[in-house]
Amino acid sequence: MLSGRDSPILRRRIADLGIKLFFLGKLEKETACFELMKQAGRHRRSDRLYWR
Repeated sequence: MLSGRDSPILRRRIADLGIKLFFLGKLEKETACFELMKQAGRHRRSDRLYWR
């Protein structure tokens, strides 16, 4: 989860969903996205994350 916002409600929802990797309050998304990928075990910029 990557969000430019941070709030108690958002943190509660993340906990309810069992999301373990997240950055909140990040306005610069590219760097944060690659850091999340690194933490998730995806180390190359050529790796892709897919979502629906």
